Amino acid sequence: MQLQHLLAPVAEHPSLRALELETILCFIQYALLARPTIRFYSVDARTPPALPSLAVQLVLAQCTGVSVETTKALWDVFKDLVWAAKEDNIPSTDAVYTFNKYALPLGISYYHLYPPVRACQNVSCGNYRATDDIRTLGEPATYKASLFTLRSGALPVYSTSLYCSKCNRRYHHNYFVHAKSDVQEYYAGVPNVIQASKHHFLDSALLEFITTSKVFGWLSAQNCARIYNMSLSSPLSAQLNNELAFGPVKMPDVPEQRHWQTSLELQDEHVLNGFFIYSLLLEKAERGQILSLGHKLNHRDRLQPALQERNQSMEGPGQEAYTHACDLCYVVYEGGDGRKMKIQAAVCDGITIGHPCCAVHDCKAPLATHRARFCDNHLRQYGSKCAVRECSDEKEKGFRTCPAHRSLEAAYFSKNTSVSQLRKRLQRARSHYGFSHGEESDEDEGEEVIVEAILPNTGPDCDGKSSEGNKKVKAYFGRRRTHNEQIIMRPCGVILSRATFFGSEAVSGVHKFMKATFPTPQSVPQLIAFDNGCQLHQHQDAIGDPHFKDTAVVVDVFHFKSKHKETDKYCAIHCNPAAFDEMMDGDKWRFNTSACEQCNSWLSGYQAVLRDMEMTRFNFYLDEMIKRRNRYTIQQLEGKGYKPWEVPAAALFPTDYGFRKEPELAEQDPVLYHEILRLRPLRWSMGLALLSRMSDFVAQLALPAD
Repeated sequence: MQLQHLLAPVAEHPSLRALELETILCFIQYALLARPTIRFYSVDARTPPALPSLAVQLVLAQCTGVSVETTKALWDVFKDLVWAAKEDNIPSTDAVYTFNKYALPLGISYYHLYPPVRACQNVSCGNYRATDDIRTLGEPATYKASLFTLRSGALPVYSTSLYCSKCNRRYHHNYFVHAKSDVQEYYAGVPNVIQASKHHFLDSALLEFITTSKVFGWLSAQNCARIYNMSLSSPLSAQLNNELAFGPVKMPDVPEQRHWQTSLELQDEHVLNGFFIYSLLLEKAERGQILSLGHKLNHRDRLQPALQERNQSMEGPGQEAYTHACDLCYVVYEGGDGRKMKIQAAVCDGITIGHPCCAVHDCKAPLATHRARFCDNHLRQYGSKCAVRECSDEKEKGFRTCPAHRSLEAAYFSKNTSVSQLRKRLQRARSHYGFSHGEESDEDEGEEVIVEAILPNTGPDCDGKSSEGNKKVKAYFGRRRTHNEQIIMRPCGVILSRATFFGSEAVSGVHKFMKATFPTPQSVPQLIAFDNGCQLHQHQDAIGDPHFKDTAVVVDVFHFKSKHKETDKYCAIHCNPAAFDEMMDGDKWRFNTSACEQCNSWLSGYQAVLRDMEMTRFNFYLDEMIKRRNRYTIQQLEGKGYKPWEVPAAALFPTDYGFRKEPELAEQDPVLYHEILRLRPLRWSMGLALLSRMSDFVAQLALPAD
């Protein structure tokens, strides 16, 4: 619109001729802030209404400093400009405060949260419309809320929902609910603002910042909230936090905001709830699906089914980067017969982070509450028993032991014992470093501690002494934790899979984990490095499982040099990485077999954050961190020239395999499909040539013959 077309109508309104240009620009600015409300209540949104509502007129008049009559005239002149203007402008801090000063008392707010639709979305309903131009919904319901944004700080807002009287659906900002349904169905895609609780909303930009901070900074929800409240909750945070440098800061006075019903201070529970919902919405959008949650449940129970569903999809080959390949983990070269061969490598290791679990060894059932020591199944069996494992007597009410073993419990809880002193030192250290509470902590329950003691045998004796002597017993106090998290990754740093080991890092469990990660012959790598590779190799031989018969299972270079004895003949023959010429590129290792050790330093940062998190949330949280770290790792590989690409899933899972259901690659891209098949795997089975090399290698070690 040209300036002459804009200013010409002003001359037609006598009341506008004397206005300063600054006043006109001020009106346009505040009209843009009020436009979402004006549009929301308009019957036909294709054109601006002749006049906005009386409440909007009053707000614009007070913000601009003119009469209501002048406001009407200004709207008549500039309504088309306001209606057609772009929506990507962020208003100044003063403009937001001024607008809210006059708008909040009238039930309007800057960034008022409305449903994204104004017409019913049920195609069988009489109020259905294919477009959103004509409003068919009514019966607005409005309540006060708090909105936490990345760029505009913490804002007092109103949230309004609409109702369809024909099909009994109420449309909220993020989702809609049928009056007789227990399910809230989210709209497709990822909204700009996400509801973390009934009265608390976070914008997606802030949640993206928080999630990225968790990936690279290991921040707990509590520390995320603290950082936000101190540095992002106000656009003037830098001045407010450093008044000695900037001088006193005079904040605009918004009386209604001072007595707002909901707190404008971000809490850790809002951060965590927002993180889970944001991540779920992203996952659903990536898959072209819709998120549905229970409506009448509390927030924790509402999220559980969706979190569990995503966790199950991540098991085995579920990570999105599972099909990754690059020059650091996938090598193609010509074999002796001139045909191309490929070596694809993987590395496996564990790290001792975990979550509370049932006190019965290797029990994988979830705990009902944070304070529980047993799952529901074992609670009936052991919940009333003494904490001493060898004792089958009932514990007394208010204690964890029977009368005979009360001394052990007294020693555990005594303020002067070393156990108690160490527990207090740990609590002080956690408090000092800002993570005295995990994401979901319970201060009343400590870690599982095994207290050993020698107790006199009180049975029948001879000459004052028991024939059996004193008895050594163990008592288990506090909560048990899972043993470790096991990961399988490529040598380039991309993590393929993760699993929780509840009882121990047994090689039998590692073997099952590897089979779940590489379930088909086409997906099995030609090389697997594991710090206990020799025992894993022996286990696979002992059980006669041929799944990895064409895979070299070796000990990673670091552990082979530092942890395995030179006299271990089996390890030297079968698991020494130097025995395989294909692992060498000149005088350098072709693959980084210590990738897991380096990745563990990153994973260990989540120990304090996740130590008290419930199992379902723990798994979701860690999988999401891995997913995002993989994306960053692949970006770095691309930038460094290692040419990351994806192996077609149909080449790894040529049949309709349970974890992935994809169309046959042969139909989609026959040329690429046959090229993948042509890169036949390097056979690691112990052929004559390889045995010959092994014999020479063993001879050099001067190991004793069998």
